[in-house]
Amino acid sequence: MERLREEWTAIVAHDLRQPLNVISMSTQALVRTAAIEPDTTAARALVRIHRATGRLGRMIRDLYDAARLDARRLTLARAPVDLRDLLIEVAARTCGDADRQIRVHVPPSLPPVLADAGRVEQVMENLLANALKYGDASAVVEVTAEVAAEMVVVSTRNRGPGLTPEQLARLFTRFYRARPEARAEGIGLGLYIARGLVEAQGGKIWAESGDDDVVFRFSLPVARAGAGEGS
Repeated sequence: MERLREEWTAIVAHDLRQPLNVISMSTQALVRTAAIEPDTTAARALVRIHRATGRLGRMIRDLYDAARLDARRLTLARAPVDLRDLLIEVAARTCGDADRQIRVHVPPSLPPVLADAGRVEQVMENLLANALKYGDASAVVEVTAEVAAEMVVVSTRNRGPGLTPEQLARLFTRFYRARPEARAEGIGLGLYIARGLVEAQGGKIWAESGDDDVVFRFSLPVARAGAGEGS
């Protein structure tokens, strides 16, 4: 019954995408038209609608992915991935969207990992979004990567209030917010989905906290010659 419930949630979330895409594309067209007179009430309302549509789309995507993970229906296309280029690209895109500083320190010699590139991007987007939401707004978010045994470990560090052991233990559960008083977008599924995506690719994800910083780390297997598979 639990599996059927998750599959039903995935179907509903998937079907919601089509009308939402129509609303989003139509709103985009209206925003471009309204740009001729950007200071009107109608133009400002259209921009708010467009932003709200984007937030709703991300929530629906999270519900869909969480349901697929729970129902064990997630599809991956694993192949060797240049993690250094991917991390730099995601950080640059996030910086542009959020107007915040993110520094990436990754050695050029970092080996490729066996992973689904799109899903790794999603994990990084979730971790960086979390760091920007809850970290010190004036501090730089740091991204690093290094080889450990047969795995590559990626870390994101943000300055800000630390977390208790109890909070760390629940971070990757569904709908959990370590700081419910903070007004943050989303429905509390980002870290839960990140954990599912990393573990589905043979890695692990965890968090560590000091008094004034929080570090998220996840690992992915190093790709070997001829590696590549779908799952």
